[in-house]
Amino acid sequence: MNTLSVLCVAVGAIALGGPLRAEGIDALPTAAVHINPTPPLVLPADPDTLEKIDPTGYFFFTTKLPKAFGRIDHINLATVDENGQPAPLNGMVRMAGRSAPDYRTVNAQLEGSHITFTTAAVNGVSYAFDGTFQRTGDFSADPPPSDAVVLRGTFTKLKDGKAVIARAVGFRYEMGD
Repeated sequence: MNTLSVLCVAVGAIALGGPLRAEGIDALPTAAVHINPTPPLVLPADPDTLEKIDPTGYFFFTTKLPKAFGRIDHINLATVDENGQPAPLNGMVRMAGRSAPDYRTVNAQLEGSHITFTTAAVNGVSYAFDGTFQRTGDFSADPPPSDAVVLRGTFTKLKDGKAVIARAVGFRYEMGD
């Protein structure tokens, strides 16, 4: 049996949903492949029917970060501006200590339950996060239990735009001021 014959047999077997067997060719090992039927078409969810997330508040790490991250106290996220008016997702990584700089978020995105952000650099250091909310809703109107992990993802420290350290993290929520 030549290569074209094997190909024709393979295509025919796949089209019929049966097992594929390549036999009689020294160069090809014998194999059986079972093809599953085509899965049903799943339409994307209507964004207007998905429950929205308003994460306005403070997010505290549920585990201690290595010292290489610096002394981070919490992450503050908001969907309002300084005057309490609706605004795009914004926030900051708040460091511990009165004189420590804040790292303001840039490019913060919330799509469904998926959130990403990076911060502006301070002395060449910035942070990035890519994660998923574990619950939906308006956190300040209906706060989750204080010990519940509400956000999980990867938190990264960057120096001059290059990753220095990254960790899988979880966050608990507290209402903002």
